[in-house]
Amino acid sequence: LGITDRRAAFWKAIEVLAARAGMPVPPRRLEPNAPDAFETAARWLRAQLLENSAVAKRCRDYLLQRELIADVLELLPVGCLADPAQVLPALRAAGCLPRDIAATGLTHRYLARAPLVFICSDGQRVTGFKGRVPDLAQKRILNAKGFGGEREQRSLYCADLACEAIKATKQAVLVEGEFDCLVWWSWSLSRGQAINWVALGGTSKPSPMTFKRLRELGAETVLLAFDDDQSGRLATAAAVRFAWEARLEPAVVHMPSGCKDPDEVFRRLGPKSGLEAMRSSVQGSPEWLVRHWADLYPPDGADGAAHILAEARRTAACAPPIALATIVTGIAHVLGLETAVVRADLLRAAEEARRQLALRQFQQWAREVQTLRPQDLPDALARSRAMLEALQSGDAVSSIR
Repeated sequence: LGITDRRAAFWKAIEVLAARAGMPVPPRRLEPNAPDAFETAARWLRAQLLENSAVAKRCRDYLLQRELIADVLELLPVGCLADPAQVLPALRAAGCLPRDIAATGLTHRYLARAPLVFICSDGQRVTGFKGRVPDLAQKRILNAKGFGGEREQRSLYCADLACEAIKATKQAVLVEGEFDCLVWWSWSLSRGQAINWVALGGTSKPSPMTFKRLRELGAETVLLAFDDDQSGRLATAAAVRFAWEARLEPAVVHMPSGCKDPDEVFRRLGPKSGLEAMRSSVQGSPEWLVRHWADLYPPDGADGAAHILAEARRTAACAPPIALATIVTGIAHVLGLETAVVRADLLRAAEEARRQLALRQFQQWAREVQTLRPQDLPDALARSRAMLEALQSGDAVSSIR
């Protein structure tokens, strides 16, 4: 059923088997009132960063080298793990259960090689930890064991700080790396202000769940401020599609000349001039996509034109009507084709993609109904009718939504 947590999967299996046998679900054993191990570990890691140990001092010195402000370090989602062997006794003393402590992944010895810890969150609770080597010459980052997959995808670095600002502004600024976010948060907190900046945690990290989570946090617009290199531009193109699928309005922030990422903007231009430079470089995502495809695939050859059309067809299914109209106009101009021809081609591709999506959702529903409880039947039938209508209509995706 797609449940990744082993304990939750076990109890779901018990419920399904009990329903098939016509038996009541056995009661779960009552658990002690233990504190959340992830939240407790996060507080402990923050405190460790401020200790006088050699490892903590090394981590603090590195953070200051990266231009974070010493007075606000304790407010940022960073900590120090000098010795993984200390985790179990420290969290047990705080009342956490051994199995919950193990789930944090902080007890594994390999993390000693990366003692600066990023504390990740989904905006509601701590979700996991990543260790980094506190050395300017190294970029090594190690995930704590268990922090990956769905849990990492719904996590946004600094989401715990940014969630209220995102809700208030209905907008989020999404960057790639942790330090692209941390330097700006450090400066902002030193001035007593909050910003709506969050980080993916890496170039290869965009996923549909990331943008769904941003939507749940209250964002309606997302500004994509990714690295100005080939991998960053590919990640931006993927992020635009995921944002549209999540019903967010994406815009692309072009890095100022000579700067690769927001961290470098901060260091080279300073916070005030850098922020103004980025604000003046926001581009519409449809226009940006067309330029990106034309740069990636030279349009003056048959292969390049074919690749550009393939990218546009893949994007057409998720692009809202206004964005799709801009893409159609841009593609027609770049390839020297008639607008009506390009529009018809992309609309056909979008319709086919929507039908395929509706079919996949219907097939998933068919698998789920095999384990339905009687009380779930009315909702399941309503979903099935909506899906069948979507498969038969000309607007499958919108009908399902």
